[in-house]
Amino acid sequence: MPIPIVPAIGLLFAGINAYGQYQTGIAQRQAKNQEAYNLELQAEQDKLIALQNENRRRKQASILLASNLADQAYKGRYDQSFDKFLEENENIVSEDIGGIQLSAFMADRVSKQRQEVARAEGRALFQAGLLGAATTLGTGYYNYRRLA
Repeated sequence: MPIPIVPAIGLLFAGINAYGQYQTGIAQRQAKNQEAYNLELQAEQDKLIALQNENRRRKQASILLASNLADQAYKGRYDQSFDKFLEENENIVSEDIGGIQLSAFMADRVSKQRQEVARAEGRALFQAGLLGAATTLGTGYYNYRRLA
């Protein structure tokens, strides 16, 4: 028995459409994986920036300390008030660095969450493409059997 041409063409186009949906799912998953990778790179860059900020703050503190020590030595003066100043300065620097480290940690956590969201979206988009392709093939086959 020959295959009726119109239902066969419909089945062929259903297959082409299904293949397109499958390829779309693959492309969307790859795009989301690339987005996650870009977020990873940005997180690494943010860590380096935080480290630079830490080092900059330490250097500022070191310059301030050296300047004050030189001033005290020049004046021939060294007393408990200066010790208190040094202690307070060290506390402020420690708090500043702690804040920088906390901000870097929080940014890293947010980045990791965004990476996971992007990967999950990619998986969902790929599955949607597969399901769409399967549905299209099933509908095409159903129409073929109905019309043939």
